[in-house]
Amino acid sequence: MMKVLSISAATALGLLMGVSAVSAQSTMSRETTTTTTTTRGPATLAPDVRTRVRQYVVQHRQPSVTIQDRVAVGTVLPPNAQFFPFEGVEGVSAYRYAYINDAPVLVDPGSRRIIEIIE
Repeated sequence: MMKVLSISAATALGLLMGVSAVSAQSTMSRETTTTTTTTRGPATLAPDVRTRVRQYVVQHRQPSVTIQDRVAVGTVLPPNAQFFPFEGVEGVSAYRYAYINDAPVLVDPGSRRIIEIIE
């Protein structure tokens, strides 16, 4: 009877430890999910707006900021990156532009993410 009780206690302890491990995994997963941010996807500019944006950034060149990362859609820009408004260009008032590694990019100023590389 003592062996059965010892085995049952060990089994119960093992189950509790297993539940704790599962809870810890679940908590870690929730934390990861919580810290993930959702941002706007690539901007879908009409062809005529895209042309005006390209002309604007070429005519209004700004100093470039160098970053270590590759310039890509979704890259979060550092605090020293300056963003500039599109003055008089309709269709992009929610965005700003910047020059990063000498490439003009469309930026969501709220998240500091590159929305589109202006080519």
